[in-house]
Amino acid sequence: MGHVVWIRLVAILRPLTYAFCMLTNVEFFRLLNQSIHPSAEEVTLCRGRVEENLFDAKKVEPEILWRFVEEMGHNFGVGVDLKKLQQFSYQAADGISYFEDKFMIVYSGGESDYKDFGLSLYRPHDDYCINYYCETKKAAAKFYDLDVEKYPRPKLPDGSELAYPFGHGVGMQTDRQDVYFCHHDLVLVSDYFKLPMPTSSFSLKYDLDTKYMKVFGLTYEVSSLKPLKLKRYFYPQDPAIDYTLFDEVRS
Repeated sequence: MGHVVWIRLVAILRPLTYAFCMLTNVEFFRLLNQSIHPSAEEVTLCRGRVEENLFDAKKVEPEILWRFVEEMGHNFGVGVDLKKLQQFSYQAADGISYFEDKFMIVYSGGESDYKDFGLSLYRPHDDYCINYYCETKKAAAKFYDLDVEKYPRPKLPDGSELAYPFGHGVGMQTDRQDVYFCHHDLVLVSDYFKLPMPTSSFSLKYDLDTKYMKVFGLTYEVSSLKPLKLKRYFYPQDPAIDYTLFDEVRS
């Protein structure tokens, strides 16, 4: 009986597996971003949906990693430095900061590599990212300056606490920057900036419960300090932020 059940199960799963394998790499990653991936290290929520699953290169499933490496080589002619690779992701265009779909590499070595991109930073974080845009094939780096107080930013809602370990997001696109902060009340933060709630149906239990600390990212216009985009970072392995970064943020 068990053997028959197994044969039936294989018959059901085989076409699904085949169809999944037939997806292009872009289609594969786009499908992953339809929900919070359980093995993602960090998930970006924005405007009521999952925007990005960020994967730890050392822990992710092999297929996800090799598809990413293959796409970088095939579509961009880029060889991924696996020794420096920390995380990677795919993100669809948002019409605010990114006007075309992109892949992102997070490398170690930011404390020295920032000089190669012509950026002037005070105290660069060791991790930095390079965005590779799918249509134009252009690349743009983004670094994180740990000396966050050097940068003007929009006023944050009362009760906010800067996420110092993240640094201040400074990219080659000089009219956009990111400030990262913590707050318990997602609804209050969203109302304060008059921006859509950075939540999803998969994370509502934690998003709307004010007893849980949350990490936000605010993209804003440098010249006017106008808030443009509100993001919330979710950690599938530690949704209550009991150990992922809570101690770091308060240190």
